[in-house]
Amino acid sequence: MSAIRTIISEVRVICEQNRDSCEAHLLKHLSILKLCTEEGVFHSSDIADLNLMHEVDLNALLDEIQVLLVRNKYLDKALSHSAFNLSENSAATKEIIISSLLYLVVIDRLTRAVINDWRIGRMLEQHFERERQKIDLKLHFNLFEREKLKATLNGIHYGLQWLENGAIRYKKWKPPINFMTLNISQAVLEDVRLGNFQNARAGLLLAMNPTDRDNAISADGNVILKEVSLGAEWIDLYMSWNLAFIAHYENYPFFFAKLLAPVVLDYHNQPNKWTYTRGMGLYLHIHHELFSRVEGRTYANPPAMTQIIKSWGQANLENSGSFLKDIHDTQPSFWRRLQSIIY
Repeated sequence: MSAIRTIISEVRVICEQNRDSCEAHLLKHLSILKLCTEEGVFHSSDIADLNLMHEVDLNALLDEIQVLLVRNKYLDKALSHSAFNLSENSAATKEIIISSLLYLVVIDRLTRAVINDWRIGRMLEQHFERERQKIDLKLHFNLFEREKLKATLNGIHYGLQWLENGAIRYKKWKPPINFMTLNISQAVLEDVRLGNFQNARAGLLLAMNPTDRDNAISADGNVILKEVSLGAEWIDLYMSWNLAFIAHYENYPFFFAKLLAPVVLDYHNQPNKWTYTRGMGLYLHIHHELFSRVEGRTYANPPAMTQIIKSWGQANLENSGSFLKDIHDTQPSFWRRLQSIIY
């Protein structure tokens, strides 16, 4: 059995044992985002109308995640180098896993609401801005996290501004910077600081072969479309690299949720939507993490990932070499020939 299928099977068993807590976990994560009270009273009728608390079919959700993950060209190989074993974890760790899965549902539902109506995104932006004004970021986020927040806020703000401006609809334009390249470069520097050099090199390759800066707006006017000239394989490598990067956080299952939400994972048929859905997932998660720290919420930490990160990063580095060879064969350039010297 593949590593992905094995992990999904173990999560499925955990879900069967914790099915009764689904509603409580949904409510907890929505209240952390300040969208409702702990008693389930939503702060606005617009948010209440999104029906975020409706019942979750965990088996169907896991089936969907598995189908989407196995399409990733690099992830299963990378995970097969690691030693994930969820079945032997403690009851507290299993509680974290089920909670992070329901948090994934919250990210998925909110992101889908935004890509169906950009005005929901504007409402969330205004909501989170009001909440951030009450917080001294330096007390809760390190320098890397503050810069990540700043870049993410700018990307989402520009995107929503473009969607709101009907004069540029259906046209292409370039944002002031490539926010994806900036985002990756920031994480590469953090990987270096953490000593995860193999994974940093894999991320550097992604930064040197970025997604296009040209953007367009979808026909329904709700989604920023960004062409990925190197195809879904570029996103495949990015997903494996970024999952390994965020695994250094103590509460990494919650960080995984922003990438594993089906609305983010479903990119192979339409990769030009992925940058926007992934950006919205990150935007929601950064606020969830910030508000959790402000409230002093703590979780029983799952097993440390130090050794898994090393092996995962090594696999990502090997996969980046394969990726570089493939793109050089199909889209040769002198720049990629130079890259092949170090990869």
